[in-house]
Amino acid sequence: MEAVAQTPTIVQVSAVVYCNSDLFALDASAGIDHELGQAMSTQTSVAPGPILSTALALSVFAAIVSLSGTLLKAPAAMTPFLIWTPILLSVAAYLRSGRVRSYLLSVPMSWIFIVQAIRAPVGIFFLIQESRGTLPASLAATAGWGDLLFGGVSALLLWKPSGSRTVLILWNTIGLLEILAVIASAMRLIVFANDDQGVRSVMTAFPTALIPLVLVPFVVAAHFLVFARLNHMTSSIKP
Repeated sequence: MEAVAQTPTIVQVSAVVYCNSDLFALDASAGIDHELGQAMSTQTSVAPGPILSTALALSVFAAIVSLSGTLLKAPAAMTPFLIWTPILLSVAAYLRSGRVRSYLLSVPMSWIFIVQAIRAPVGIFFLIQESRGTLPASLAATAGWGDLLFGGVSALLLWKPSGSRTVLILWNTIGLLEILAVIASAMRLIVFANDDQGVRSVMTAFPTALIPLVLVPFVVAAHFLVFARLNHMTSSIKP
């Protein structure tokens, strides 16, 4: 009997394509996890100079406007403006400058974990201020417990890094949502509630002013950088 040649059906072809695409997705995910593991465990030659210089410049500016009373006397809307301006400038520099983008994508994850871990002592500070009655409980609930818990998790990841993309996405998303909730809560009290609980007088005094004017921009920018790095890794693995 002669062998009858069978033509693959559309269903068979679709099944093969689906399986291959599934395998590619698994390979891509594994590749991203491997690259993340290298980024967290490998020593880097990236110089910290630009980041430290930016932190120093923001700190000097925060000291000047807080110690002089300028920040307290300025319109309430000035505080969110000063918080978001360096964040937006850093995003613009990342998008427009290949040199800046290359530098930021080379920043080791350990530096980002350190920045986020600083939120733990800041959270303790907010809880202490709430216990003294200088800050309202509505702000301490997010800025206090939220920063304390997330900063503690960040310190744990700094000590024992995870190369899992899923873990990193979950960690980064929760941290970003938490800090945005803190900013929204503080701005609601300062800008929209006429600061009837004295939040502005506390947060514009030195050295507390370093938190909204230096730490918060670094924290938010670091979260954006993690998402940018994940996107860059995904794009580099695609054929």
